Amino acid sequence: MALQSGYQYVPSDAHAMGRSNWAIADPIGQPKAKPLNVLQPGAQLLPSPRSFMNPAAGLIDPIANFGTKPMNSLQPVLMQPGVQNPWLSSGPQRSQSARGPTQGCAATQVLTQSRPQATEALKPQAIPAAIPIPERKPVKAMLSEELETQMGQLKDRSTPHVALGRSPEEVSEHIQVVSLGCSCGVKMTIRRLGLDEATMPLDWMRSSSKGIVNWLQDDFRDYFRAPFHRVDLTFRDVDMTVYRCPTHSFWHDDLEEAESRKKLWRRVQRFLALDRDMDKPDPLSRSLLFVRLTCTSAEVMDSESIYTLLQQRFEKSGRKVWLLVIQEEQDRVGPILHSGCERLIIWVKPITAGPLDIGGTGPGPYEDAVAFACRRILQDPEGLMPGGKARLGTWPEVASTADIVNPGGPLHLKQSEAGLWCGMVLRQNAPEKTMFAAFEGYSEREIPYPNT
Repeated sequence: MALQSGYQYVPSDAHAMGRSNWAIADPIGQPKAKPLNVLQPGAQLLPSPRSFMNPAAGLIDPIANFGTKPMNSLQPVLMQPGVQNPWLSSGPQRSQSARGPTQGCAATQVLTQSRPQATEALKPQAIPAAIPIPERKPVKAMLSEELETQMGQLKDRSTPHVALGRSPEEVSEHIQVVSLGCSCGVKMTIRRLGLDEATMPLDWMRSSSKGIVNWLQDDFRDYFRAPFHRVDLTFRDVDMTVYRCPTHSFWHDDLEEAESRKKLWRRVQRFLALDRDMDKPDPLSRSLLFVRLTCTSAEVMDSESIYTLLQQRFEKSGRKVWLLVIQEEQDRVGPILHSGCERLIIWVKPITAGPLDIGGTGPGPYEDAVAFACRRILQDPEGLMPGGKARLGTWPEVASTADIVNPGGPLHLKQSEAGLWCGMVLRQNAPEKTMFAAFEGYSEREIPYPNT
């Protein structure tokens, strides 16, 4: 039994922890099953006022069962006895029937004969069968683990890469590259550069800088607890179920399945342990390069905060942290350095056109930016000075990201929302396609655009 499309829901009553020595509250534990709350349209699932605490860490369990409350005095919540809450147990699978439009079949073509003369005997004519025209059925979106196995990536990591100036294997000996979103394009770029490693929690989802700041401060406590709104839609002929909230959205993971939440939480724990590189003999030898694509130009202002939080969390054991922030839809290409944050790099570029080719072998959309950051970390001449030669100038530098966001500055960025909008989608049972935002809160702008 799955929660129906178009409803909002939030995990609420947390359950007591089974172990007293956990460092992080378990989001996956299975309390005794409770009945599923079946909502009427307009109802909203809200957090319960109480939660059990992890006695060791003092953290609220980020996944638990639901409490319910009608929204705006609309129809009351109804209870369906004997049905388990799908947020906590596997339960029946929801239907995966196609939800998008299908190409209409052409009308049956019947061959006709000219009317015979009255003196001629009418002969029965065989009516040819119509040639069937198959309907187009949207395909189902791949899960994040399927993307890991099918997404195009560089196979030969021992050969020097043109963008990197050396082999990916050599780069990976000194740098670990981690995606901070905001979209799958960052992870794709890392894979195609041959620098991909274990999957992290922000690889295959949409995330805002506000979400990044929150998670770095509270150990991803709200990663699952946000008020998600489930939306069933068709996007570029692919059926998808999107779980969307004001700070992030899941496009390739079923949050109603316990196994999916367990998988995602393993990725969170892996991310939180990046202060030590346990895959290498020296766990502190490699630098950490975090790559963040902004949703909007205004998010550039969060770069210093994210950089500081990354340092506080991951440099405590001795690793060096770098942050690369990419801003699209600009009329120039290249880096902007930060005089106050030595290892913070802003990269500006024109917008990436067209959908991502997940199975291709060409360059990723942000390859030049990631390659530059790697060259700078490795002290390559091309990463230290324009053209890799002295006396050819210097890279632009600012003392604050406000200098490139606020109007009137010499490096003023063009306003952009390139990462906020995902494109035109057809929602389930909708009469026409509309624009779709990566996060909740933009419904007044999610309207049809006839020329799109």
